Amino acid sequence: MSMLDQLIPMLGVLVGSLTTYLGASIAERARFKRALATRWDESKLETYSEYAGTVKDMLRAAKRYAEAQDAGHELTGLGAELEAADNLRSRVFERVVLLGDSAVTSAGRDANRLVLEAKRSCLDPEKPVGLDLGGDQVVDALNALHEAARKDLGIASRSWQRTALPESSA
Repeated sequence: MSMLDQLIPMLGVLVGSLTTYLGASIAERARFKRALATRWDESKLETYSEYAGTVKDMLRAAKRYAEAQDAGHELTGLGAELEAADNLRSRVFERVVLLGDSAVTSAGRDANRLVLEAKRSCLDPEKPVGLDLGGDQVVDALNALHEAARKDLGIASRSWQRTALPESSA
């Protein structure tokens, strides 16, 4: 058998091995990228929902503070609760900025602005009794955040419309 007859099968084995290695490497890289994207999406989802919860908690704390102030109750504990809610909201928003795209970050900034206005209003000793702290605007801002978050996560948007419940036939 000549040297050329031996070289051709060896080249075939070498090319086959190289092709197998490259194919496995490309498949493993794609699998790793999918797993990494899934982990980031899970982190984003957790952060976005935690942030929305902290905004709601802060708004509730501001309402409790305003109601207690209107009633002439002690405000020290409620003030501390409001500050703690604000600090948590601020820390979670940093993760929103780090993980979110520009639309999510912008929607989060709008929610921040509104809930901070509510905080400032409730802390103002000159505020009128029964002052509206802008809860509806905060909810609208959170709805915009939810929509931006769904787009960022690649979740198909749904039109959530409230419909009347059917009347019972009792």
